[in-house]
Amino acid sequence: MRLVLLIGIALVAILGRAVDSFPLIILGGEEIEFFWEKREALVKEASIEYQGLLFRSSSLSLKEGKITMENVALTTCDLPHPHYVVGARYIFLPLTDKKRKFYAKGVALYIGEKKILSLPPFRAPLNPEEREKEGVLAMPRVEFSKDMGLSLVEELSFSFREDNGRLKVGYSAKRGILGRISLPLLPYTTLNIGRYDVITGKEISPLYISEEPHILWQYRDCSLSLGKFREEPTHLQSHRLRLSLSFPLLEEKLKENFSIGILGKGAYSLYDKGRKYESIGGGISLKIKNRSSQANLYLGYLAIGGFTPFVFDKEELTSYARLDWLKEGSKWEWEASGIWDLKGSRFYDAGLTLYKKLHCLKPGISWQKRGGILQLRLKLIGF
Repeated sequence: MRLVLLIGIALVAILGRAVDSFPLIILGGEEIEFFWEKREALVKEASIEYQGLLFRSSSLSLKEGKITMENVALTTCDLPHPHYVVGARYIFLPLTDKKRKFYAKGVALYIGEKKILSLPPFRAPLNPEEREKEGVLAMPRVEFSKDMGLSLVEELSFSFREDNGRLKVGYSAKRGILGRISLPLLPYTTLNIGRYDVITGKEISPLYISEEPHILWQYRDCSLSLGKFREEPTHLQSHRLRLSLSFPLLEEKLKENFSIGILGKGAYSLYDKGRKYESIGGGISLKIKNRSSQANLYLGYLAIGGFTPFVFDKEELTSYARLDWLKEGSKWEWEASGIWDLKGSRFYDAGLTLYKKLHCLKPGISWQKRGGILQLRLKLIGF
């Protein structure tokens, strides 16, 4: 076992032709075969630990800069009997791909020994921060609000061409079937089609948006979109062309755990019948961060002109203060946010989320003031 582990380190470098920008992967196994002419190695009962991911595979192949695993158990739980496992028939891990993503096929999620749901093939980043941000293994959540009633919502990632598409599907006791699909057509370009996608945090909340369809191009902090939208409960509809951008004017770290930033942003929208709507402004952010907590205070201002037929497009606050706070403990995690309308001198909106840490699982409950929305959530730590 030890010999295979040490040889595995060299194999990834030699057979995979690993480059400096890709950290070496530590590989273990029970039995190994070499095929030097083919530049290939086969490992039985293999294991890989990398970037918080634990792979266990009945058979692993290293060839031409790619690792192929069969009958795989993937988890971020380091216990002998993991709390959860993502089972896959195949996982492909390219060692020289700039996107740094692995591809999983024939996937199912198990909590303990119980199969929870089957999943479509997907791609997931190896980098832990990117992996959590992308949320490829988001768990189903239960929601309740006065307007929606009781709802069950799931958001899935699925492999589409060389990237991931997104599918949001749910059922509401009062609205029926709701959902949204996003397909990556070109680099930075997505096709969105949706029915009753929920938007919260507005004067009328929640709002339900249907897209028929909607093309979105987004690169960094700039986006351009074109599509037809229907909004409920206002029963308004219109085509819309929208350009929006944001640009950092200043980012400076004043102390080890304290930083300041100045951000500029603007948006311009065109609708049916020659209607247009624009906003320009920005804000100042103050961030304090240490090991277990972080707080961000943002002071924003917007100048608004024109007219929008949609409530979801309307900027309701021209000057405001937003406070976001995160606190992590050994057993609990808190997330809180609040928005104060500086011009109207009123408390605009607030949200609170509480997670319980159970090793590699985080069940939580979330509440938002506008819309009176209550959610029950479950997160897989590391995803």
